Amino acid sequence: SHHTSHQSIRYAHFSPAQFICICQSLYQAREGGQLVKLFHQHEEVLRSAGQEYWTDHVVLGYLLAQLHAHEFERLFETISRGTFDPKHYKELQELWYAGKYKENEIKRGKLLGAVEKYRIRRKFPPPLTIWDGQETVYSFKENSRKYLKNFYKANAYPNLDQKKEICRVTELEMVQVSNWFKNRRQRSKGANESKRTLKQSLLTSTMWHQSQQEDGSPYSSDRLSAPPCADLQHGSQIEVTERRQ
Repeated sequence: SHHTSHQSIRYAHFSPAQFICICQSLYQAREGGQLVKLFHQHEEVLRSAGQEYWTDHVVLGYLLAQLHAHEFERLFETISRGTFDPKHYKELQELWYAGKYKENEIKRGKLLGAVEKYRIRRKFPPPLTIWDGQETVYSFKENSRKYLKNFYKANAYPNLDQKKEICRVTELEMVQVSNWFKNRRQRSKGANESKRTLKQSLLTSTMWHQSQQEDGSPYSSDRLSAPPCADLQHGSQIEVTERRQ
């Protein structure tokens, strides 16, 4: 329509800083519907935009838009293949679980209770791209964590005798030590792989090509196109306010 065209042109004139500010405000207010509209109206601009548009809050806003639009597969894929700053892990985990809850609720046709949500969290833990692999050591003493990290730098694959010595020094159980090293190795491997694959996978998004093939209009599809690069590793100039437990 003429109205949609006018809106698209007007929004396209936002500078990166203006777009980032709007996206941050909508994300912090959890305005999922408005974020879906914002990304639809900027679809053409964002497809060709450089890294100046894709800051941390824009990517967070994009993920919330995916959640609101019930684009669950895209949401999980984007999170699983991204590279994110650890300071955003908590809210990214919240988006991951919210997607898993909503997807399950839609399939079952009813709201989930606390027990059902717990089972989903156990069944679908967040990927290593948004989890530091240290769930089992949150209650460890700082000295124990430091000892584990220093040992890992020297040897990521301790043998049984070395693990026993680590247990003695840190006062941890064998299973805790074994899990910590396993998770740490997986995180290192996952981070390296995601850096290589994320940008290319999003640039060649099958969903974008499908929406183009349907009738050739970038604004016709209800689906969201993928960002050219969802990389939070370098952060941005504006800090997202962190919520603490």
